[in-house]
Amino acid sequence: MDIGKEQNSRWFCRSFFESRAAAVILRAVYAFVILMALTIGAVTVRQADDPLLTKAGFIAALIGFSIVAVQVMLGSRLKLLDRAFGLDKVVIFHRKMGVVAAVLLLSHPILMSAGNRSLSLFSFNMPWQVNLGKGAILLVIAGVLLALYYSKFRLDYNAWRLIHKAMIAAVILAFTHSLLIGDAFEIGWVKVWWWVLVVFACAAFIWQNFVVIPFGRKKYIVKAVTKETHDTFSLRLEPVSNPGAPIFDYKPGQFMFLELQHRGRMSEEHPFTISSSPTSQGHITATIKKSGNYTNLIDQTQVSDDAMLAAPFGRFSWAFDNPSSFLFIAGGVGITPIRSMITALCDIGDKRPAVLLYGNKTEGDIIYRGEFEKLPANFKIVHILSKAQEGWKGLAGHIDAEIIKREADSILKDADVYLCGPPVMMQQVVTALLSLGVDKRKIHYERFTI
Repeated sequence: MDIGKEQNSRWFCRSFFESRAAAVILRAVYAFVILMALTIGAVTVRQADDPLLTKAGFIAALIGFSIVAVQVMLGSRLKLLDRAFGLDKVVIFHRKMGVVAAVLLLSHPILMSAGNRSLSLFSFNMPWQVNLGKGAILLVIAGVLLALYYSKFRLDYNAWRLIHKAMIAAVILAFTHSLLIGDAFEIGWVKVWWWVLVVFACAAFIWQNFVVIPFGRKKYIVKAVTKETHDTFSLRLEPVSNPGAPIFDYKPGQFMFLELQHRGRMSEEHPFTISSSPTSQGHITATIKKSGNYTNLIDQTQVSDDAMLAAPFGRFSWAFDNPSSFLFIAGGVGITPIRSMITALCDIGDKRPAVLLYGNKTEGDIIYRGEFEKLPANFKIVHILSKAQEGWKGLAGHIDAEIIKREADSILKDADVYLCGPPVMMQQVVTALLSLGVDKRKIHYERFTI
């Protein structure tokens, strides 16, 4: 085998899926799936002598099921989707379309009943084929509610993940229901298309849960635990199989799904930024703040603990853009992807001008402070504290339009902005940047909530 040709082929595939052309093609595929559902509905209802509301209910079910089938694929962390859009955008779209699917599926029995002027569909005495459809609808609605209000339900994370994975059952139930009682599925090409949808959905589910998770993740070991601040710790991770070998290819600012296997406790997989730079040799780092049920125990991580990770993910990196200058804005532990990007720029000797505006509550919350003080002359570092204590000589308050303009005015017109921090802070900063005339296309951030 020609290794050079194989590497070139992999590079070409990766570059293609990171291109705008790939994003356009994938959007077209999604639109085609919806169009197929509408086509099936149009062909079928034209032949049927049913009331208009009944026909509308049937079409709602077709579109709803098509969306749910694709939802399984969107939730499978497929690399081609991540490279084309960024996993954060995929997750947000996934959540929004989950709501749309739930509304459409719920409207199916309501519209059918209204059209037939009968509430028999809501009876418990319906044939089992009909009840399969009811089960699918209930599963989808339950899954969407738990996804949107996960924190309010205070559900255990592992239990929530298990329930969310059960959405594949909704696909299978709805598929069986439609084949058994849907007249449209007696048409050959319609049946083939329906099978294609469910097979792709099941294949994506099997790939993620029975191939990627057991065999596709990389095994690492914790080699060092460094206390960065009173509540933030950096973990140095090295590969188990080949210590000292080059780490997998990733871009500065990308993230990973990390499962720390603490002794005596149930492990969970969570997304964390790779806070080191790709220029690092033989290791990666994750800098984690104690901020939740899982991360509250991060300080109990021990050297020699095992870790499993899947990576890399995300498009939050200057490597995807061509900036003439950089404006980095971070809040709290949101500094981690930006630290990765800054370290990479320093390691390759990049001389483009860069400004970092870094907001924290107190002086003791500043992560990597000593490291940032040693940055080269083309970097300007500005710390802003919202709860500054007596003796603080820097800026106090929050990062707003006034601070941005004053501290970054020399590069603001042409700079690409890389923003990471708490959701409220990011929303306020984006508003401030837009008010200053910054091009929206030059404001880069990751956001996993609607």
